[in-house]
Amino acid sequence: MKRTLIVAVAVSFLTIFLGAASAARKPAYPPDGIYTCPWIAANPTAATLAGVSCSPDMVNRGSSISPQQAAQLEPNSAESIGMARVPSSGAIGQNVWAATPYEYTTAWSWNAGSQHETYTWYIKKTDDTTQKWGYGFDGGETTVPANIYRWKVQNTGPDAQYWIVLYSDY
Repeated sequence: MKRTLIVAVAVSFLTIFLGAASAARKPAYPPDGIYTCPWIAANPTAATLAGVSCSPDMVNRGSSISPQQAAQLEPNSAESIGMARVPSSGAIGQNVWAATPYEYTTAWSWNAGSQHETYTWYIKKTDDTTQKWGYGFDGGETTVPANIYRWKVQNTGPDAQYWIVLYSDY
């Protein structure tokens, strides 16, 4: 009887302890796949690593790393041509920002957002100055003088969206 009681107490303790420990862990990815401002505020480091923010400067208060540390400030190669999904996984909710890694480029093109709703796009230099910007709900393309840039977007539509972005240096 004593042994059964001790085992029952131990099992109860472990169940409560493991449940509390599990609840204390914050997810690294939104459970529904949509980055929202409340999720970003509760998970600032994970949001910074995912390249999403509710702030235009991409700073998430409380993050253990800076946007500069998370963003790849050096391009993958001197000659770049490639594609990026923005955000890299999931989708961003209304008024959330996302960006590609930095690349050495002269040309950008992108599809309409996954929901074909409104958004504002930017071509940003590494010092966060804006080279070009625009808005709409269709895809687009632009050319820029050769430099290191990233494509940045703010979803202004009511539904969560993602984009496919192409870039090249010729």
